[in-house]
Amino acid sequence: MILSDGFIQAYEKVQYYDIATEKRAEFDRAMADYIKKKESGEDQETEDSDSEFDE
Repeated sequence: MILSDGFIQAYEKVQYYDIATEKRAEFDRAMADYIKKKESGEDQETEDSDSEFDE
């Protein structure tokens, strides 16, 4: 079976958009978790925390 270039390009675009949709859903879940933690105060660092960015 011979596939046209147009079909192959369309198929590659579908794969690209499927991956992009999955990544967006992953991002949305992570942001929702972050917002929940921030609203509940879980992300608050204590003043004596040892952060690698503290100098």
